[in-house]
Amino acid sequence: MAERKTYLGRVQVLRFVAATAVLFAHLQHEVQERLMPDAPFHPFTAIDGGVGVDLFFVISGFIMYHVSADKFAKPGGSGDFLLRRFLRVAPLYYLATLLMLAATHAVGSAVSIDRPDFANIVASFLFLPALNEEGIVAPVLKLGWTLNYEVYFYAVFAVAIALPRRVGLIALTLVLGAVVAAAALLPHPPLVIAFWGQPIVFEFLGGILVAILFRRGLRLTAVHSWLLIGGGVALLVALRLSGLSAHVDRAVFGGVPAWMIVLGVVVGPFDNQRGRLQKLLEAGGEASYAIYVLHPFGIRAATLAWQRLGGPQQPWVFITLVLAVVILGAYAVHVLIERPIDQRLRALLVRRASPAQRAAMPKG
Repeated sequence: MAERKTYLGRVQVLRFVAATAVLFAHLQHEVQERLMPDAPFHPFTAIDGGVGVDLFFVISGFIMYHVSADKFAKPGGSGDFLLRRFLRVAPLYYLATLLMLAATHAVGSAVSIDRPDFANIVASFLFLPALNEEGIVAPVLKLGWTLNYEVYFYAVFAVAIALPRRVGLIALTLVLGAVVAAAALLPHPPLVIAFWGQPIVFEFLGGILVAILFRRGLRLTAVHSWLLIGGGVALLVALRLSGLSAHVDRAVFGGVPAWMIVLGVVVGPFDNQRGRLQKLLEAGGEASYAIYVLHPFGIRAATLAWQRLGGPQQPWVFITLVLAVVILGAYAVHVLIERPIDQRLRALLVRRASPAQRAAMPKG
């Protein structure tokens, strides 16, 4: 139990960084493409903010294995894992999807595609990849494409948990690899195979590797940890500025640097002295899922308000202001909506569990 507490703080900080990177990238795109296309603007391009998604995937693999490593081959372990993951990601995502549906009916293309069809709506709630009316594989809430990968990985990981640990990890790797191979080799693979068969799924396996190394006792000094983190950032920048990122798969130009950064953070001594800044960043990490899921609404609302009120054509003023407002707003949603829902659902699980199941449940 003590070991679990030592990693959560540093991982929460990294989750906040990942969510903020995605938010920042989308704000820059909003300024360039919608709000101020003619204003003088020099965007920050040395790092693609989309790497936040790669960080999330590696972190997800790390957390899944670390908290479930002792559940392999135990009765009910797979079902318990799936239920807990579903209750963690689905409520807020469903609320955001319903909000997006309401917004598309109210203001149409000012928010998203106009009136998604029934099949796309159903697929969105089932976390299944499907074509939208633009011919793009995306759910009603477009950024939910990442959740389609998450839930796919949850399902495969849940099957692996039913097996002994070593066998389960081998099976997990083989299944993911087989789907990737099928997507690459089949002339016309089915949509779900083509989507789930992208090499980006290996980022989850990278996170599992980080968890295995951590659980086996790998620890680095602060100097070596920062060298690993800095090396990941430097590789990210080098691939971006050299143009090589356009010629290699995302699992390489985003996944490898993300893996290095996550490994450096996880095995470093960054929770030894938790000052006010780290506690503040950890709070942001707790709200990172809300930041990620809800930030498109904040950005679009800010754009519409900026246009209506005649805000100054100063891109960095808009970006800085909206960045702060969206983060604070998402934290409020986390505290007032997301966390209470999560606590109530967890309490319901505890009440319905048997005494043996209750004893096996993680505390906190």
